[in-house]
Amino acid sequence: MSNLVETMTANPPSVVPGWTIGKNQTLALMHDKQWFRGVAVRKTGDHFSVYRVDLGDIVNVPKNSLRPLSAPYCRWQLLSLSLDIPF
Repeated sequence: MSNLVETMTANPPSVVPGWTIGKNQTLALMHDKQWFRGVAVRKTGDHFSVYRVDLGDIVNVPKNSLRPLSAPYCRWQLLSLSLDIPF
């Protein structure tokens, strides 16, 4: 996983004007100055709860820390497939 994070952080995803974030959308997220893959699971104001698919945890980040996940990163194998989110 660290190779993926290093690669994504060295080549951060681009800002896409007009991009909107949908619930359960796969995306890239910046957390602790590193880029990860995630799925948006909840929105609260201008913050999102995002499930980090390679770590299996949920982090809360502002909207400006989210980007579309580019195609090359979609092809990397998922390292964590368990998702248990109470609604």
